[in-house]
Amino acid sequence: MKNIPSKYKKLRIGLIILGASTILSSNFFTSINTAYAESGKDSELPKYTLPEGVPTNYNVLWNDEFNGNELDQTKWGYLYSSFDTRAKTQMHFTDKPENVSVSDGVLHLTARYSPTREKWNSETNQMETVPRTNTRLDKNGKVIEEYPAPFTSGAIQTVDSKGNVKVAFKGDYYAEARVKLPMSESSWSAFWMFGTKFPDWPASGEIDILESKGYDPNYLQANVHSPFKVNADYSQQNAKRIPNNGDTQTDFHTYGVLKQSDKMTFFYDGKQFHTVDYNKLNVKTPFVDPDNTMALRFTHIVGGSFLKDGKNSPRDFTDATKHIDSYLDGSRSDMLVDYVRVWQPKEPTTEETTTTTSTTTEEPTTTTSTTTTEEPTTTTSTTTTTEEPTTTSTTTTTTEEPTTTTSTTTTEEPTTTSTTTTTEEPTTTTSTTTTEEPTTTTSTTT
Repeated sequence: MKNIPSKYKKLRIGLIILGASTILSSNFFTSINTAYAESGKDSELPKYTLPEGVPTNYNVLWNDEFNGNELDQTKWGYLYSSFDTRAKTQMHFTDKPENVSVSDGVLHLTARYSPTREKWNSETNQMETVPRTNTRLDKNGKVIEEYPAPFTSGAIQTVDSKGNVKVAFKGDYYAEARVKLPMSESSWSAFWMFGTKFPDWPASGEIDILESKGYDPNYLQANVHSPFKVNADYSQQNAKRIPNNGDTQTDFHTYGVLKQSDKMTFFYDGKQFHTVDYNKLNVKTPFVDPDNTMALRFTHIVGGSFLKDGKNSPRDFTDATKHIDSYLDGSRSDMLVDYVRVWQPKEPTTEETTTTTSTTTEEPTTTTSTTTTEEPTTTTSTTTTTEEPTTTSTTTTTTEEPTTTTSTTTTEEPTTTSTTTTTEEPTTTTSTTTTEEPTTTTSTTT
């Protein structure tokens, strides 16, 4: 190698550094713009990224990033029940830390084998240990069946245990969560929304953004429940399988729904896969009534008829007692939620609304200034970039009296090629739920 004067050596070194930094920064921003499914929480994951097809004039209205070390009870309430005994669910929802917890920026809804509970005996005036069971009653209150329910699990919603709505959404909006599903065979995990105006299901309407069957990581579906007719006690369904590559139990993925005035569009990892037109519904009232706000809910159910594995199948995952090993320590039975966000349109402006091709909205009220300086000898290169801050709208409120409809029954298998419309037969029985008392160590604020 020829001898190079020292001043040229410095210039050469500076140019090499400048070129390397340019390459690295290019790769960095490419990874940010394309990251939708990652195996863990990534500091480079884009925040407030809207998928293609969502209008560009949407801003984040409400969100929870689960960055603390406990559930934010100004946003969420716990469910305390066995949920839907008509579907023969086999768990009791509690607020105990082993079932609902927040750590490392993630919400954990963990199902566990817990075959007994403490019950007050009014005859002996003391607590006693009894097996966990669920009971089904007919419409006259007569016991039809008492069956084992030896599991506890977690569920949260934007309504408190007394039915008071903390937050619910109306009009047009886009809701999205980033979720990693449990591996346990009899887990029925879901991210969904339900109406708050009408007292009964399905009159209130239901939007299933994600439903899963634990025994099959490929089986995910989105669904819309609406009344089959006015005052019906059974629902019209519009279900469709969510296309995926089978890694939903090992990686995080995003699940979203864009609700608009005339239709709903569902998204998986930022891509559209299912649209439901309200004009095709027998009754579209729950989704067009401006006073029927929709609340959010995450549930990790154990057992239940949704887990049915097709007609005449030899496999049975509806009875979770056959899969107790999957629920012993929580390692296989943990539903993880990285974040949940809801966008709504900004206030009207003079600009025409368009649709986005991977549009990123920066965090609210933040101005970012980045300065890069390279020093090859005496030459200084400075680049300054400033992003304009954006403004998010405030949490919506509802003036309607809230309800706490909690029943979901799905009995039909959706097809994989087109939207299916199925009818749930009305049931002749009523269900009761066994309610777990909230623990005394958890304080709820509204």
